[in-house]
Amino acid sequence: MPWKNGKGITLEIQTGGANETNAGNWEWRVSAAAVVENGPFSIFQGMDRFLTIYQGAEMRLTHSNQDVERVMKPFEVARFSGDVDTHATIPAGPVRDLGLIVVRGRVKGDLVVADRGSVLMEGFQVLVALEKAEVLVDGQQVQLDVLDSILDVGKETVCIQSGTIALVYISTE
Repeated sequence: MPWKNGKGITLEIQTGGANETNAGNWEWRVSAAAVVENGPFSIFQGMDRFLTIYQGAEMRLTHSNQDVERVMKPFEVARFSGDVDTHATIPAGPVRDLGLIVVRGRVKGDLVVADRGSVLMEGFQVLVALEKAEVLVDGQQVQLDVLDSILDVGKETVCIQSGTIALVYISTE
């Protein structure tokens, strides 16, 4: 799917809910993208964004409503409004990121990064591997490649044996 600003392409991993106010007709979306040049992020009016880098060195974000530049390192999570002008700078070259976008006022969301040894209980809707990973889902071993996902995990217990994963939490408001 092309970016709204025409500067790249997004790989949709999962969407949920129904919302007529955006072109994708979703209330939340998990996606991945490559940022290969400095430039503006697409504006998503009335939405909140959550972002983590899973490949590359760093990305610097500046927001029109803040005086501070945010330096993002791999596996850190940035949370910001889709309403504000956001500009990315990639001083060490291209990065790949995983993002969550939610429609504010309809759903609440969060993106959390976890790694080896973490035991995760219920509450998250999507699990996405940020690097090769091995997890136990209710005692069953699952091998995951980068961006492989487990959807609608529900009440299952997940133990991360190796690798780093992102957990997507969604709740209705």
